[in-house]
Amino acid sequence: MKILAIDTSASTCSVALTENETPLYEYTADPGRTHAVQLSGMIDAVLGASGFSVGDLVGFAVTTGPGSFTGLRIGIATVKGLAFAAAKPVAPVSTLDVLAFQCVGVETLICPLIDARKNEVYTATYRWVGDHLELVGRPQVTGPEEILQGCGEKCFYVGSGALLYRDLIARRLGDQAVIAPPRMSLVRSSAVACLGFRQLHRGAGVAPHDVTPFYIRRPDAEKYRQG
Repeated sequence: MKILAIDTSASTCSVALTENETPLYEYTADPGRTHAVQLSGMIDAVLGASGFSVGDLVGFAVTTGPGSFTGLRIGIATVKGLAFAAAKPVAPVSTLDVLAFQCVGVETLICPLIDARKNEVYTATYRWVGDHLELVGRPQVTGPEEILQGCGEKCFYVGSGALLYRDLIARRLGDQAVIAPPRMSLVRSSAVACLGFRQLHRGAGVAPHDVTPFYIRRPDAEKYRQG
């Protein structure tokens, strides 16, 4: 099952082509240009290097959030267009799930933290149970102080928020906290593809028009419209 996966949830932009859960090509771009400018060229480069076309794909996977509102919309709109034209299903993937999934082998509680700006983070908690990643605490947006107050056991922190607030985490929790290295805090499209493959393999893909962003926090423009 060949899958094309896209992540535009943060400042970087990443595209991967996988065969089942095996990465074939992965292209992650420096944030020098906007996602709208570089994404289509990255997709063409990955497909061109592999020798496959969109018609060879079983489906698509895309991060739906949380993350950058503008970035998410660009990635989702791109995948919806490709999937609609090719009549292929899409696997929507949580960015928090991806960060936790990249921490395979971590035996403690896993807490992805994504910088949500405004002194807040998007977060959830996970634990590996055998080869299954289990969601322990629901996704939410809150201040980093509140997250640390509620942690009663050793925890592995990963993501842009973990890097941003690493001094606060270390000061508050000491050796009860482990901060992931920067390379693990980058959302990898190859990991998006692996999670997407698992959805598509069990028939849980959705039609392109059913893919929607998972913001957690409403965009400011929407809040202003609703008063």
